[in-house]
Amino acid sequence: MSTTRPALGRGALRALIVAASLTIAIAAGLAIWFVEWTFTRPFAFSVDYAAPDFPAIAMPGDTQQFWGDVAIESDAPLTAARILSAIATALPFLVYIAAAIGVIVLALRMSTARPFGPAGRVALASVAVMSLVTAVIRPLFETLAVAEATAALRLPTSGDDVTDPMRDPWVVPAGFDLLQDMGWPYLGIAVVLALVAVLWSRAERMQNDTEGLV
Repeated sequence: MSTTRPALGRGALRALIVAASLTIAIAAGLAIWFVEWTFTRPFAFSVDYAAPDFPAIAMPGDTQQFWGDVAIESDAPLTAARILSAIATALPFLVYIAAAIGVIVLALRMSTARPFGPAGRVALASVAVMSLVTAVIRPLFETLAVAEATAALRLPTSGDDVTDPMRDPWVVPAGFDLLQDMGWPYLGIAVVLALVAVLWSRAERMQNDTEGLV
C-alpha cells in the first residue's frame, strides 16, 4: 500500500499558513482602522455639481468643458451615511480575510493524503460569494451613503431648491446602475473561484473513485 505525499513540502505549506495568518491580521487591523475613521472624522464625499453658469476656461483650440463634482466634508452625525460607508469600506478587507482563511484551509488539506475534500470546496465557494457580494454591495452602499448625506445636510438637489436658479448652484447625487457601477474586478474573482470550486468538486469525485479502485 503506497502513501500519497503532500503536493507541497511541509515547509512550504507552513510558510503559506503563516503568510495567510499575517494577511488576516493586517486586513483585520486596516478594516478596523478605516471603519473607525468613518465614524470619528468629518464625513467626506463627492457629489456631482450643477450650476447655471458654464465654466469658461481659456484654452487653445476647440474644447468641451463640463462641471465636475464637488468635495464636501461635514462634522454632522450623518449616522445612516456613515454606517453605509463603513460597510462599503470593510467589504474588500473581508474578502481578503476570507481568501486568507481559504488559503489556510487548502494548505491544511494539501498536507494530508486526501487533499481534495468538502472543506476546500466550501472555502473556495465562500470566497466567491464574498467577492460577488462586494462587487454589488460596495458601490451600491457608496451611492446610498452620498444620497443619505446629501439629504441629511439638506443640500439643494435641483433648481427648485435654490433661491435663484439662474445664479445659485446645486448638487445632483448619482443613481446606481448595476452594469455601470458594479465592481467588475470582484465579479471576475467570484467567477474564477466558482469555476475552481467546480473543478475541485470534480477532483474530489475522481479522488474517491480512484480510492475505490485500490
